[in-house]
Amino acid sequence: MGVPKFYRWISERYPCLSQVIKEYQIPEFDNMYLDMNGIIHPCSHPNDEDAHFRITEQEIFQNIFNYIECIFRLIKPKKLFFMAVDGVAPRAKMNQQRARRFRSAMDAEQQKKDAIAKGETLPAEDKFDSNCITPGTEFMCKLHEQLKYFINKKMSSDPAWQKVKVVLSGHDVPGEGEHKIMEYIRYTKQQSDYDPNTRHCLYGLDADLILLGLVTHEIHFSLLREEVKFGKAQKRITSADEQCFHLLHLSLFREYIDKEFDCLKEALGEDYNLERIIDDFVLLTFLVGNDFIPHLPDFHIHAGSLPTLWQTYKEVRPNLDDYLHLNGDMNMKNLGTYLEVLSRFDLERFECQYEDLKWMAGKAEERKSKGDKQSETDRLKEKFGAMMMLGSDEETDDSGEEEDMLKNEFKVQKKRYYMDKFKLEKEQVPNFLKEIGFKYIEGLVWILRYYYQGVPSWSWFYPYHYSPYLSDLAGVADMDIQLDLSEPFCPFQQLMAVFPFGSSKLLPTVLQELYREDSPIADFYPRTFKTDLNGKKQEWEAVVLISFIDEVRLVEAMAQPLSRMTDDEKARNTHGSCVIGTFDASNTNLYPSSLPNAFPDLKPCLTKMEFLDKSCFLVPPDQLTWIFPDKSVDPFRMGFPTTAHLKHEIEFTQAGCKIFSFGSKDKNCILNIDPQTDTPLEKYTELLGEEVYVQYPHLVEAFVVGVHTEEYDYVLEEKCVIKSKAIQNKKDCFKHLKSRECIALKSRWGIEVGDVNVMLSVKKIRGKVPTFQSDGGVTIIKHWCEEKSHVPAQLVLSDLPSPVPVQEKCENLSLSGVFPQDAKVFVVSNPGYGSLGTVEGVADGRVKVKIILSDEPMLESLLKAVENHDEDWFYPRQMCSELHISPLLLSKITSAFKINIANKNGSGTSPINIGLNIKYANKGLMAADYARKTDAGGWQYSEALYKILQEYVKKFPELFKELENHLKKEVINASEIAQKFGPEFNVRGYFDEVKEWLKSLSTHNSKLVGVGSEIMSTKHVPQLLKDLAEYRKTAAIHELVVKVKPRVLFNPNFQNGVLPPDAKADFQLCDRVVNVCSSHCVPFGYKGTIVGIKNASVNKQAGEVLTADALKYEVLFDEPFIGGLPYGDSSSHLYTMLPFTLMNFSYGTRLTQPQTEKSANKTKRKEDNRSENRSHRHQQGSFKPTEKKEILRKSDHDKGGRKPPTRDGAPRKQQQGAPPQRGKGAPRKKHVSVEDMSEDDHLNYREGEWGMPRVRMGPSSYNTHPPPPPAGAFYPQPYSPVSPTYPASPAYYGAPGMQQQYAYPSYPPSPAFVPGPPSPYGFMPYPPAGAPYTQPPMFAPGFQYGMGYHPHQPTPVPFYHPQPTYPGVPEPPPDSDSKWEGGHTKPRNKHERKKADAEYDGQFYHGDFYQSSETSPTSPKPGGDPYLAQPGKPKPKLKYSVSPGGTHYYH
Repeated sequence: MGVPKFYRWISERYPCLSQVIKEYQIPEFDNMYLDMNGIIHPCSHPNDEDAHFRITEQEIFQNIFNYIECIFRLIKPKKLFFMAVDGVAPRAKMNQQRARRFRSAMDAEQQKKDAIAKGETLPAEDKFDSNCITPGTEFMCKLHEQLKYFINKKMSSDPAWQKVKVVLSGHDVPGEGEHKIMEYIRYTKQQSDYDPNTRHCLYGLDADLILLGLVTHEIHFSLLREEVKFGKAQKRITSADEQCFHLLHLSLFREYIDKEFDCLKEALGEDYNLERIIDDFVLLTFLVGNDFIPHLPDFHIHAGSLPTLWQTYKEVRPNLDDYLHLNGDMNMKNLGTYLEVLSRFDLERFECQYEDLKWMAGKAEERKSKGDKQSETDRLKEKFGAMMMLGSDEETDDSGEEEDMLKNEFKVQKKRYYMDKFKLEKEQVPNFLKEIGFKYIEGLVWILRYYYQGVPSWSWFYPYHYSPYLSDLAGVADMDIQLDLSEPFCPFQQLMAVFPFGSSKLLPTVLQELYREDSPIADFYPRTFKTDLNGKKQEWEAVVLISFIDEVRLVEAMAQPLSRMTDDEKARNTHGSCVIGTFDASNTNLYPSSLPNAFPDLKPCLTKMEFLDKSCFLVPPDQLTWIFPDKSVDPFRMGFPTTAHLKHEIEFTQAGCKIFSFGSKDKNCILNIDPQTDTPLEKYTELLGEEVYVQYPHLVEAFVVGVHTEEYDYVLEEKCVIKSKAIQNKKDCFKHLKSRECIALKSRWGIEVGDVNVMLSVKKIRGKVPTFQSDGGVTIIKHWCEEKSHVPAQLVLSDLPSPVPVQEKCENLSLSGVFPQDAKVFVVSNPGYGSLGTVEGVADGRVKVKIILSDEPMLESLLKAVENHDEDWFYPRQMCSELHISPLLLSKITSAFKINIANKNGSGTSPINIGLNIKYANKGLMAADYARKTDAGGWQYSEALYKILQEYVKKFPELFKELENHLKKEVINASEIAQKFGPEFNVRGYFDEVKEWLKSLSTHNSKLVGVGSEIMSTKHVPQLLKDLAEYRKTAAIHELVVKVKPRVLFNPNFQNGVLPPDAKADFQLCDRVVNVCSSHCVPFGYKGTIVGIKNASVNKQAGEVLTADALKYEVLFDEPFIGGLPYGDSSSHLYTMLPFTLMNFSYGTRLTQPQTEKSANKTKRKEDNRSENRSHRHQQGSFKPTEKKEILRKSDHDKGGRKPPTRDGAPRKQQQGAPPQRGKGAPRKKHVSVEDMSEDDHLNYREGEWGMPRVRMGPSSYNTHPPPPPAGAFYPQPYSPVSPTYPASPAYYGAPGMQQQYAYPSYPPSPAFVPGPPSPYGFMPYPPAGAPYTQPPMFAPGFQYGMGYHPHQPTPVPFYHPQPTYPGVPEPPPDSDSKWEGGHTKPRNKHERKKADAEYDGQFYHGDFYQSSETSPTSPKPGGDPYLAQPGKPKPKLKYSVSPGGTHYYH
């Protein structure tokens, strides 16, 4: 934990510190360090708030492996990967560990009691006890073996791991994880070959890692941690792929500290040393509390104590002869002087509180006089404790001045503090102050040496729960503090020192005896205990009031049980060694599985393992030499952020910067940037088409595409600069955008830009790829994001040199460098698209590569099953009609539907969820098997959900009936619903039954994905596995050695950013893919099948939008792997992949085959649906040139090494393979003639015209007549999700080439009618009198006569369907100017529009179209009324129009 609230506080005070990272914006790092306990805890107990949550050890190990792999892939260390697990801690730390574990056990027990009190039935198996994450437990021993196996596996199979040295300091090596990392850094800095520009990255969750990073005095040092959301409790994310990470750059933190103490530069002159200032800064933070000593009274970070500490230091330091310490050795004289000055804070703070208390005491007396049973004084005593006892039994001198009286009151208050907190008598206080003062200063000395030199004493600890007042720390300068190093505890000694009674089952059986009531150390393990907030606000910050362990008594009590332990237990009670792993290609040994039933044996194991003594990296303090950084090296040159590139001034003000969920209440460090108003506009317009750096101070590459002022816009179009004069609305747009960007910069980053006269539109970098020239040269092409960002001109940097790692990579580029010997590559052209190959050499501008060719399975059966959509999807109105429930209830019951129910113990109520949880509209989430969004924005539900709801309503009809009456209430109480059931009704038992039944459903804990996702049903998995099994029987593998051009190969090691291997590839369900990403949870080269295409969830209420990078693919891989997830009948095969990690075999196959009309339409429709919400929403506020344009110059961004922003060199307007765009350039919908329509188009057209669900009856041929239906054949009904009954003799109306039939069962059965042959022009004969209602196919060739149905008309109405023209159809009238747009006719004027209202009794006619033809004897005349079968009925008013083909229509 380190320093509570420190990370949040400094992030708000220095807003630029933390940066949300993306894979293409991370500096290169040499060394990566993991504080493993920050991974183990969230992966093993991610949901402590849920009493029902259970997890297996195998799942924990897999979660941990996945997290490690993701972090490795994110950072990509070049030299070292260090994993440190907490070992046995010093005694000073054990006190805090003991308090934490006692508190954890108490919370778990209370949670269990609360769940039972609410009537909840908990799982039979025990919940995971997080206290087992302590050195020496059986769980930690298993984890250590799993981590060793994991290292061997990754180094044997992953090329990225083979390049680094891996160090594992396990739980059996004494020391805290982060301090073992510091020990290693100190050790490497003593080596003669140490590079002072080494780049370090440390992962961990503890705030004290920030201080430890500062202690190293390394400039190129960053901290990686998960995004933190303060406020409402958040569920932990166990998958690192779903996690958002932050980088906290110590290079920026050092600059902020320099600015914080800037006033000392003038006062100290040449004695000012930033490194020494940082050392003192670290020491001062110890005074607000940490894991080893408690905070000083009234010194809290949330109360602004840190600025008080620093302000005092600024006052004192010029009067001191030196700094407070040197490399961890305390200057006691200077420390005493500083604390003496700081002690005035005690009196100042007391004075503020004293005035407040006197005022509140007066109010209390007023309440007491009014008869309040509990006086305000009593309430204040409960809140402030001893401070309300001022002067109660102490004599104070009231005759003196007010200041003297205040001091006397303060003395009384301090005495009461010691008597209350330390349980002392009055006469014991004076002598006690000397003792506690010495211990506290001793603690400061111990911590300082611990941070700078390593553990100074394993046995020392601070023996009190509270600290003394600063004003009582007397004689500091004369204190002589000596610390004895001693030895660390054995693992079982630490377990006995920190475990509560509730976790004793984790100990060996012989040691569990010591927890009995008759044990000689039973007082170490109280069953109950008290806590004290002691000025803190959160319950987890409270002081746990339990006794400290007496080491002598503990060792004596354990001696006899330890002698009776088994050999395995004795082995667990010893210290171990550090493990170092390196790649060794000559090693062919077998490494056995660490979990035989889950993980495979490793053969061959290409890892060399070395075991070093636990103290191998320890450097004695007297041998430490301190290496300070070379300040002449610009952090940006090494790829790290800095504020030095822009002239600025600092200001500490309360700006309300919103770094986390809400604005800061303390002061923020604001960077006031020089506005550069005198810079000529020409300097900025010259940047058009150039590469610059934006996002100061983190500096991200970008491409300038526009320059904007209030008067003019300069936009880059087709390599030309277009100048256009802004119109009035444009000026408003400019002002609005300028204001928005300036507010965002100040509120999030603490950057004040001043007056903004020029804004630049830029596209930030998305990735880089090498391109190859005919002469064998290699250049880097940069790819830019589609969406534009707008930046004030003064924050754009254009003349910076590239960072050193980028320069080195560019200078050393060659064909052999991109494709080194034995490199693994993939083919990105046919034949062999997606095949894996091995480089054998480079010559004459070509690459010799051995390719492994294999045909991929066609999966025809699976494709057919998926495309048939054998489940119907239904609209809400249909579901409501069948289930007899309201749309509002349907909406609530399919989401989270909570009602309040009284607890069993009668204390209040608690919510229970009776919803199915299959969709959350506001969060943009859905369960793809049960719900989906239509293109129009409405919901549809599957037949599977219909059956579940049908059973739900049938099983609990009373519940649904009563819910209808309470839907509009904000809070629904179960007691109100139960009132209708009678007084003897068992409410709790009834809703327990509902909950248990809901848990038995397939919807329980169903996986939620973003709206618009496509997920293959798990019921298709057996078919997929069957197809793969058939494929393996006949699969043939061929090796081919060829010399190819380098552009047809993809080397994953040169993948930079998130660019996919083939930007033109599209992905569809059931596509075959291969993982091309090394350092991934999925092994490199594993093949699989796409079973899901997921959009990211979008919270519309929060204003989130869907971006182009939001797509993820769920892939069911052919082989199981560690970290794989279950899916259907397969286990450990599934994983969610990002687009840049895959190559698509199926796309390569599609390139070699002509795409059929059906597949082309299907592909286009899917791409349109997926990209609809992500088509350039960011450009809504962008500037568009007006019609008045002036071409100023041609852009030369493609000269002198500047490359076009697209891979193929085409304009960025619309890149091939990119999602379709809205607005300008987007394709219009065109009218497609009926003859040209495909089967899918017919279904879409029918759905659009009739508003009915599509029903697929089977394949269709347009050249043959369908076979007659068998006797009694049934056809689906569009208005019923599940048709319980059908007409006794359903009608059949055939037509050439059609097999889609729709039947309305609204008419009484009558003899079936089979039509005769069509006429030469395709006309069908009239049905005989009394024929049943039938709807003929709309799109059979020729004019068709059919019967339309209207809800208010008992018999069908004949009408004509629109058909393509045939010979003899007249041309449009000469005066007709109707236009055909998007498949619909447009009324010529208001009069015709009014006449076009084809309404009948408030309802639209189902037969929308009426076609006229002079060759048809029954067709109406142009402008006339349609023929109606029911005389005397009102006639709908229809409009007349003519299509371009000459067909006359009535609408």
